[in-house]
Amino acid sequence: MTGPYAYALRYWYPHMRAEDRAIWERFVVKNPDFFERVEYDVHVGSKPEQNETRVPPFGGDFGNIYQKKIDVVADKNDEKWIVELKPRAGAGALGQVLGYRALYLRDISASDPIVCLVITDVITADMPELAKELGVELMQA
Repeated sequence: MTGPYAYALRYWYPHMRAEDRAIWERFVVKNPDFFERVEYDVHVGSKPEQNETRVPPFGGDFGNIYQKKIDVVADKNDEKWIVELKPRAGAGALGQVLGYRALYLRDISASDPIVCLVITDVITADMPELAKELGVELMQA
């Protein structure tokens, strides 16, 4: 996890792919007061069991390489927002953000009110209906 940072454009976003960065930066520019603070690359989920054959030759904790990574965890009022950035988001993005929510509640904080948000460049067919049904916010950047 890196942060917290002020919610603003940055020169670098940890482990964010170029297409995700473009979506995020459009969102930040269009919605400059949407969030208060953000964290990037928030690791959740279980690490695999370590054994000698999987330990990198230079040492260190390799387990977090295999953990799931939430693109953005943001603060807004008294809520945590789990944000997935996805080009042409489909139903898989909804499942992904809901899975991240469950792991965040298990691994980091079971007491924070959580809102799930998928930000995409293209809202594909059926996505608004599916997102509403599953209780996931969906926004286009």
